[in-house]
Amino acid sequence: MFQSEHISITDWLLFFVLMAIPGLNVIILVILLLNPKTNKSIKNFLLALVIIAGLIFFGYLAVLGIIVSQF
Repeated sequence: MFQSEHISITDWLLFFVLMAIPGLNVIILVILLLNPKTNKSIKNFLLALVIIAGLIFFGYLAVLGIIVSQF
Protein backbone atom coordinates (compact mmCIF):
# COMPACT_ATOMS: atom_id res chain seq x y z
CA MET A 1 0.00 0.00 0.00
CA PHE A 2 2.73 2.49 0.93
CA GLN A 3 5.07 1.19 -1.75
CA SER A 4 3.49 2.65 -4.89
CA GLU A 5 4.99 5.60 -6.71
CA HIS A 6 2.01 7.85 -6.05
CA ILE A 7 0.19 7.78 -2.72
CA SER A 8 -3.57 8.36 -2.96
CA ILE A 9 -5.62 10.48 -0.59
CA THR A 10 -7.14 7.30 0.85
CA ASP A 11 -3.67 5.94 1.62
CA TRP A 12 -2.69 9.21 3.33
CA LEU A 13 -5.89 9.15 5.41
CA LEU A 14 -5.22 5.55 6.44
CA PHE A 15 -1.64 6.50 7.27
CA PHE A 16 -2.76 9.35 9.55
CA VAL A 17 -5.37 7.14 11.26
CA LEU A 18 -2.71 4.48 11.93
CA MET A 19 -0.30 7.12 13.25
CA ALA A 20 -2.97 8.40 15.65
CA ILE A 21 -3.22 5.07 17.50
CA PRO A 22 -0.81 5.07 20.48
CA GLY A 23 1.69 2.23 20.45
CA LEU A 24 0.79 1.14 16.95
CA ASN A 25 2.23 4.37 15.54
CA VAL A 26 5.72 3.48 16.75
CA ILE A 27 5.49 0.00 15.21
CA ILE A 28 4.23 1.41 11.90
CA LEU A 29 6.96 4.07 11.95
CA VAL A 30 9.73 1.51 12.42
CA ILE A 31 8.31 -0.88 9.82
CA LEU A 32 7.95 1.83 7.19
CA LEU A 33 11.38 3.34 7.89
CA LEU A 34 13.18 0.00 7.70
CA ASN A 35 11.37 -1.28 4.60
CA PRO A 36 13.46 -0.42 1.51
CA LYS A 37 10.35 -0.44 -0.72
CA THR A 38 8.52 2.31 1.21
CA ASN A 39 7.52 5.33 -0.84
CA LYS A 40 10.14 8.07 -0.71
CA SER A 41 7.69 10.80 0.32
CA ILE A 42 6.38 8.77 3.27
CA LYS A 43 9.90 7.88 4.33
CA ASN A 44 10.98 11.55 4.23
CA PHE A 45 7.86 12.56 6.18
CA LEU A 46 8.61 9.94 8.86
CA LEU A 47 12.24 11.04 9.11
CA ALA A 48 11.07 14.61 9.62
CA LEU A 49 8.72 13.40 12.37
CA VAL A 50 11.55 11.53 14.10
CA ILE A 51 13.84 14.58 13.94
CA ILE A 52 11.15 16.89 15.33
CA ALA A 53 10.26 14.40 18.09
CA GLY A 54 13.95 14.10 18.99
CA LEU A 55 14.37 17.87 19.18
CA ILE A 56 11.29 18.18 21.38
CA PHE A 57 12.51 15.35 23.64
CA PHE A 58 15.98 16.82 24.10
CA GLY A 59 14.51 20.30 24.60
CA TYR A 60 12.27 18.86 27.30
CA LEU A 61 15.27 17.23 28.97
CA ALA A 62 17.20 20.52 28.85
CA VAL A 63 14.33 22.47 30.44
CA LEU A 64 13.84 19.75 33.04
CA GLY A 65 17.57 19.83 33.83
CA ILE A 66 17.46 23.61 34.31
CA ILE A 67 14.45 23.33 36.60
CA VAL A 68 16.00 20.54 38.68
CA SER A 69 19.31 22.40 39.01
CA GLN A 70 17.50 25.33 40.62
CA PHE A 71 16.63 23.25 43.71
